[in-house]
Amino acid sequence: MAKAISSTDGHCKDLLERFSAYLDGELDQGCCQELELHLADCVECVDTVDGMRRMLAICRQEREAATGATPSPEFRRRLLDALFTSDKD
Repeated sequence: MAKAISSTDGHCKDLLERFSAYLDGELDQGCCQELELHLADCVECVDTVDGMRRMLAICRQEREAATGATPSPEFRRRLLDALFTSDKD
């Protein structure tokens, strides 16, 4: 079970490992609520989660459209764009 999350601990780096489980719906309700409380106060973590959401969406699209094992140049470009651009720009 994941340890409790507190926005006052300054442990954004520790939360990074839980963001994937959060996006995949694998955390229990209590952990989700605690993570969401942290996200309400932490712009950096919100940006990270948003980037991960974009990356997951691109990966799912590519997987559905894949005809081979090698990612297309378009996939690579979209992935890099999603990772290094913010919707807030």
